[in-house]
Amino acid sequence: MKTHLATVLFLLTTLARGVAQPIISDADLTYKVGDYYKAYANNPSALVDVSSLLGRKGGPQFWDFSTGPTNDVFQYDYLDPRGTAVGASFPQATIMERKTTLSSGDQAFLFYTHVPNVGRTVYGAYSNDGLFAEGAQVFGAPVVDFPASIKLGDSWSNVITWTNNLGLLGDDFPVRIIITSSFSADAYGVADLPTLGFGDVLRINQLDEIQLQLYSEDDEGNGTFNSLGSPVYSRFFYWLMQGRGIVATVSSETTGNLEGNATPPPDNFARAGYLIRMFETNKKPAQGCDRPVAVSDLRITVDASGRALLKWTQTACTSSYRVEYTENLGPNATWILAGATASNFLIDPGNAGTKARYYRVVSIK
Repeated sequence: MKTHLATVLFLLTTLARGVAQPIISDADLTYKVGDYYKAYANNPSALVDVSSLLGRKGGPQFWDFSTGPTNDVFQYDYLDPRGTAVGASFPQATIMERKTTLSSGDQAFLFYTHVPNVGRTVYGAYSNDGLFAEGAQVFGAPVVDFPASIKLGDSWSNVITWTNNLGLLGDDFPVRIIITSSFSADAYGVADLPTLGFGDVLRINQLDEIQLQLYSEDDEGNGTFNSLGSPVYSRFFYWLMQGRGIVATVSSETTGNLEGNATPPPDNFARAGYLIRMFETNKKPAQGCDRPVAVSDLRITVDASGRALLKWTQTACTSSYRVEYTENLGPNATWILAGATASNFLIDPGNAGTKARYYRVVSIK
């Protein structure tokens, strides 16, 4: 008890001195084949009180995940999906995440690949939970759930669509599931994990709107998907740590029952359906993000009107870039701002017929 109290006091002192806002890169979320991690989880039949755990927007703040429910353990293994039966429906995926509930042996799978400068691109999932007739949930189009670079204040969204068969009244009916997800990186601070210790984290707030559609045909055989009731909602919080990826997850109860009158769970919901906390992994810990990485592959194309398109590969530990130019290259050159961007390109309108311009790109943390 004294040791835990001393740790908490140390972390609070660290927060008082100032905590850097972490930038989460694709490398932090990348698990290669052979990697794994384990996480504690609660019994899904018993809700968890998280009224004092979720925290607030902004930061810095402290999240104590060192204690909590240990009713079950989830093991996440990262495998090559090629040549596997469950991976046959996802030929583009290069990583298969296999989640095993150790108490029951139940397994679920996620299929994705990491696209440079884009992020974790997900093609679908596989589960034999009995809800749908087919285990494979092949997305109509792949979605990016976590971009290649995430910093405080970023927001993004995606729409997942897939079709399956739902057992109703002793028969199977075609259904379409549409999940509209909105994400925001809304808080940062320090999280303390069981066994693994503490580290800088970025909190992701995800809200899902889930709509179920049922397929039906008219007397002439023309078929359409029509919404089955009203949408329902779920909210998730993820804590992302440099070098470890998702280290904690809290999910709300689902609000709504297809009959309408559903409202999204608030940001400060008090009871969680799941509280998941990483406690073991063979992925190397974060090395920190002390300074932005310099751009090393600047490429320039000039069109007939004199505009210059500058492109480069996004770099780690970088939130934005400052593009500068000079017309007199040398040790005493004066660099002029051409523009600033958080992306990996910039167009400089330039001036046709003027002197040649020399460019440089400065990475900003």
